[in-house]
Amino acid sequence: MRLLLGETRNQVYATQGRLDEQVAAVTALITSQTGEIAALRAQVGQLGGPGSSRAADHAQLVEILRLLHDRVAWRRERLRALRAEVSYQRAYTEEHPLVSVVIPTYDNYELMRERAIPSVLAQNYENLEIVIVGDAAPEEARAAAESFGDPRIRYYNLDYRGPYPESPEELWMISGTRPFNEAVRQARGLWIAPLDDDDAFRPHHIASLLSHAREQRLELAYGKVRLHSPGGAERTIGRFPPSLGEVNLQATMYHAGLA
Repeated sequence: MRLLLGETRNQVYATQGRLDEQVAAVTALITSQTGEIAALRAQVGQLGGPGSSRAADHAQLVEILRLLHDRVAWRRERLRALRAEVSYQRAYTEEHPLVSVVIPTYDNYELMRERAIPSVLAQNYENLEIVIVGDAAPEEARAAAESFGDPRIRYYNLDYRGPYPESPEELWMISGTRPFNEAVRQARGLWIAPLDDDDAFRPHHIASLLSHAREQRLELAYGKVRLHSPGGAERTIGRFPPSLGEVNLQATMYHAGLA
């Protein structure tokens, strides 16, 4: 018995020694790759920088990365498969298809309660739901959503917010993306209508876009946005054909299959 225990102990030590060697080898590999990545990042950072003569190289690198990550062919195949599904046609054939209004929110719960939600409930199209997702929002956001006592309103809150960039401009460009995506995932409707928590739909918004999309067999329809600036100035955003800066997401309604 002592002999067997001694042999087993030696086997354990030998196995532990091999594991230690493997861990050391993997650690060395990770360290070397980390150094290579840091060096590559530094080289990329120098491309196209101020006074650099390699702007063309930088532009070419960006196009290569875009080609690798864009997955255009995969998306086109997904779209073809979607259009072949029987459920795809329901958005056009059901008499009154359910429309999901999705609202991401954080701390604009007062305007959401006073402006955004009432504008949806005032629509002249009735078969709708409102899916609100908080970006780890305070409890006041839930209270605002539930204050209407309307079963068509559903509220969810994410466990954490972000992470977001420190730059105010970059933050403005991407904040709310995660709760918006979650709201779309939770939506049950055949059509998706985005809305910000501090904005409002006009009473005919959903009915008009839905009618146009169904009559023309469109997967996305959009209207115009009336922008009210703090100083009192107003302007309209919206042009056809669409152009950069002249199409606003919450002026759209799109086939839920596109999600």
